[in-house]
Amino acid sequence: MGLFSKIKEMIKRSRTQKLNSGEDDKRYGEQSKSGISLPYTITLTEDDQTLVIESIEVENEFVHSNGEKTTLMVAKAYHLERSDDAIIFGGPQERRISFEISKGTQIDETIINKIAGYYMFERDQAGYSDEFTYIGKISDDKDDMKINKSQGVMGYIQNRVMPRIEQEKQEELRRIEESNRAREENERKNNETFRARIKEEQEKYEATQNEIKQRRLQNPYLKDVTIGEMNGKRDYDGINMGTGEILRVRHADKVGKDENGTYLYTAWIYSTPNEHDVEFFSLEDVPNGQAVCFTLDKKIENIIEKNDPQEIISLLYLLTTPQIAKPQDLSKDMAAGIIDYIGDLKDGRISEQRFDDLSGPIKDTIVGLKEKFINSKSKDYHKEQ
Repeated sequence: MGLFSKIKEMIKRSRTQKLNSGEDDKRYGEQSKSGISLPYTITLTEDDQTLVIESIEVENEFVHSNGEKTTLMVAKAYHLERSDDAIIFGGPQERRISFEISKGTQIDETIINKIAGYYMFERDQAGYSDEFTYIGKISDDKDDMKINKSQGVMGYIQNRVMPRIEQEKQEELRRIEESNRAREENERKNNETFRARIKEEQEKYEATQNEIKQRRLQNPYLKDVTIGEMNGKRDYDGINMGTGEILRVRHADKVGKDENGTYLYTAWIYSTPNEHDVEFFSLEDVPNGQAVCFTLDKKIENIIEKNDPQEIISLLYLLTTPQIAKPQDLSKDMAAGIIDYIGDLKDGRISEQRFDDLSGPIKDTIVGLKEKFINSKSKDYHKEQ
């Protein structure tokens, strides 16, 4: 078996969808009336590499000393190491393959297959160039595989064709670079515009929120928002007097009272920007927020019913204290998330009374609450482990 017979066996043809035949004819000039499909993919089965012929264009016509007229064609192709590789213009995959055919010869499968076969042969020859390969004159006889190169045509290619194609390639690369720079600049401007709009909307939102918060601070309230039966516990919404946010007081429970008529309450408190923000509860129906206890000289419902602005504002300030305190100002227990005493309200004002000033029954109850709370937290911790 001859060399080119072996090469023919190494070529497996794979067609792609046909292009418009009119466009194809323009590329081939007078040579093509066959409607050959472009791009044309040929799989080189020796190592599963692929040659994709994108276009074939007429370069020039020659009259040889024996009177034969030939047409010089230049094929633009891409040599892919893997069939699924992406084609990159101007990259190391791009090839230009030039060849002659007798004037009037159609570009058909025989010609296409010979382009691949000659190209593969040239790859193993000394002086082979990746970028531009001249494979000689191709016969339309499928059994004629002899190499027929013209020195005159080779000189023409080196002096005229290759410099022009290189110039065209560089110009195309420059156009691509300019297009990429323009695209990147456009993306940069669009991103700047987008960020500016986001910033503007955020500033509008913050300004609106600040206006809402200021109106809340000027018109503070505390209201009962309890829904359903809660075993004596109540839910309240009010105003955080430090931030103007909505102060949520959840599961407020009157857990003790001493002989002086001082009531001890427990509750979970936290703040949220908007009145209708979603609320979260644990699986044990424990509210979100910081657990606190505090003392009052009257029941919360009585304070709300009386609607004394000063007394309501004072109670709100008392409940707000853990929300606005700096971390270093929080008690050790509160910083650790354990229920703690936050203060006392008496005669409509926050009193100076501290934990040590409380009556014995109230203090004992608070100590018991802490122990119960710590034990509960410990059980939850061990469940998680």
